[in-house]
Amino acid sequence: MVKFIIESNDLFDVPEAAQMLKIGYATVYRWIASGKIIPVRMDNRTLIPISEIQRLKKEKATAMETQ
Repeated sequence: MVKFIIESNDLFDVPEAAQMLKIGYATVYRWIASGKIIPVRMDNRTLIPISEIQRLKKEKATAMETQ
């Protein structure tokens, strides 16, 4: 089993992540279900690491540059 140490300041709930990515929270859940976002699940909470948010922002910027 792989263990990660993540600072709590580096985790965002789904509505916060959606706001940062400028998408709807339902889209975040769809992306989680499809494997596009890898969440952290603690207790009954779904949290998104800042690294995933940064990765998706970078992908979005790259896609916009190629258009």
